[in-house]
Amino acid sequence: MKSIFSTTPRQALIAIGVVAALAGSASAVYAHDAMNQNRMSDRFDYIFTQLNLTDAQRAEVVEIMANQMAERREQHREQRDSDAERPTAEERQALHTAARTALTDELGTVLQADQVEGLITYLEAHQPRGGKGMHGSHRGGRYAPAEQPTDAQ
Repeated sequence: MKSIFSTTPRQALIAIGVVAALAGSASAVYAHDAMNQNRMSDRFDYIFTQLNLTDAQRAEVVEIMANQMAERREQHREQRDSDAERPTAEERQALHTAARTALTDELGTVLQADQVEGLITYLEAHQPRGGKGMHGSHRGGRYAPAEQPTDAQ
């Protein structure tokens, strides 16, 4: 009778491959989060410098913003996956206002009031418009081909 623990070299290699793939995916998730925070820190370097944030404040602000974004992303995912109807414009505005208030309150634990105000102003001035991300709308957004001039004179 063959033991369930005895394996062929092929089975052992497959098991090692599965374990390595699982370990790699876990480290990839961690690396992705770290990369996002590094990219966010680089992206906001200008405003952080203008607001005279210390390195400790920068790190805390990036962590707060990353956590807030993750929470909002999860809320969007849950809403999308549920059978509920899409929120109305008023409901979306209320959610945006609530998220801004939560971010402002949490940033207030790390920054002075004028620094929070400056950062929020910067974020609002640099957010994508039209709800279609960085590339504008899908119909003639920022990267749409320019209209060709006509030869009719």
